[in-house]
Amino acid sequence: MSIILFMIVFFGFSNHFFFRSFTDREPLPNYLILHAILFTLWYIAFIWQNWLALKGKIIQHKTNGKFWSLFAIAVVLSGIFVIYSTLQIYYVTNDATFGISGLFWGNNLILLTFSAYIILGYLYRNKPQNHKRFFLLASISMLGPALGRMGRHSFMRISEDFMKNEAIYGLGGVLILLLTLLIYDIYKSRKVYWATIIGLLWFFISYAILLSILSSGLGKEIIENMR
Repeated sequence: MSIILFMIVFFGFSNHFFFRSFTDREPLPNYLILHAILFTLWYIAFIWQNWLALKGKIIQHKTNGKFWSLFAIAVVLSGIFVIYSTLQIYYVTNDATFGISGLFWGNNLILLTFSAYIILGYLYRNKPQNHKRFFLLASISMLGPALGRMGRHSFMRISEDFMKNEAIYGLGGVLILLLTLLIYDIYKSRKVYWATIIGLLWFFISYAILLSILSSGLGKEIIENMR
């Protein structure tokens, strides 16, 4: 599945990053380029780590894993910087085209989820089945933006409503990947690992939390008070 996740990232950000120079879009600022590189490297590392485990190179897998667990900190920090840079742009322009409240709280929730799964994956490094599932869940948790951008391709557009399209692909895509993991557990192991259960439960809980923040207006109020 690690290759599938990378392909989602590549296809989702093809026009926005990988092939941006071939479009008429303005160049990305340096901090977004750095974030995109770190983000992409994470998924390449995920493929590599899975390959090492598959080939039985466990010592090298564990040695590299220590580095990539620390690398995850850089991914999170770059994500935080992007979120708060976007917030500062909003304060200057007041451009609410993309729904600043949804972007701010949604992306912060993604980073929180990613961080939690990385910590759990590290803590369960000696329990392979849950260990690899937590790192898979961490990688899936960050795919919302890439999946959402897949919906921006004209031939994949479901709705003409920009935000609705992003939500369908972003949330729907993550849910499909989580359900795929559930089906894999049942088919391959004849049981569901608790890491998989946590992943599914947290998806619905976090979505409910996000909806409550956005629908109550509290999220927007906090953002405005941070000016």
